[in-house]
Amino acid sequence: MYKKLFFGLLFLIIIGATTYAGFYFGNKERNTELPTPKASPTTSSTKPVVSPKAVETTDESIVPLTANTVSFGRSGNTTVLRYRGKIYDDSDQFNIEGKAVADESLYQWYGLVDAPAGVPAGEFMLDEVFGFKLAPDKKSFLFVMRWNGSYYVYYYNPGGANKLALVKKFAEGPSSVPKIDLISGDGNYASFNMYSCWNCGGHQPEAMLLNLSTLKMEIIGKVSYFAWKENGNYEYKEYQVIPCEGESMGDCFEKPENLPLKTGKFML
Repeated sequence: MYKKLFFGLLFLIIIGATTYAGFYFGNKERNTELPTPKASPTTSSTKPVVSPKAVETTDESIVPLTANTVSFGRSGNTTVLRYRGKIYDDSDQFNIEGKAVADESLYQWYGLVDAPAGVPAGEFMLDEVFGFKLAPDKKSFLFVMRWNGSYYVYYYNPGGANKLALVKKFAEGPSSVPKIDLISGDGNYASFNMYSCWNCGGHQPEAMLLNLSTLKMEIIGKVSYFAWKENGNYEYKEYQVIPCEGESMGDCFEKPENLPLKTGKFML
């Protein structure tokens, strides 16, 4: 009787184990054969990527437009400066000449800055536009005003927190006459030729570098060649004085093509 009970119990255990194994492996095989569901493009839980907000470059008047106001005008991709009824472009930094425009209504005008009190309107060398240069983006620009013997360097940037900045006022003295030279390709830096006097001849200007973000400046001395590269890097050639052959009103210097090319980096 015990043998019968033992073999009966063993039979039930074998049947149960066989049934469970069949159920387990069959279920696993079905799960393996099921295709992996693809997420519907319309029901995806992935959050959309939000692009950073673009810097606004909206023009606006800094001061109201009056007869004493330096202003600028936009017309498509063209930007001009206006002062005392004349229009200026940035085609020639050494010969800044105002021109009449047939129809000023073609431009949208914005006031920049007023002439200081006491400036004699239109007086030669005492009240004039001395420089104007657009940055590569054709939106921001530098301009220089000559008022009562001093030179005012301004920077207008429609994307800046303060759209108009007075970079510096230069009074008369050595290396105090700023002529805009170059603005770097990335629009972050500028260079100036700093003369001791204007149209007086007989001297080589010093090169001054300007960081247009911090408005910090550095004079690197006299150079015979200068060019911006990237990220504040630049290349230049020294200004090398040599003995003159015969009479000369100023220094005699080595030709730039005979000098080695050097590099530097503006860190300010």
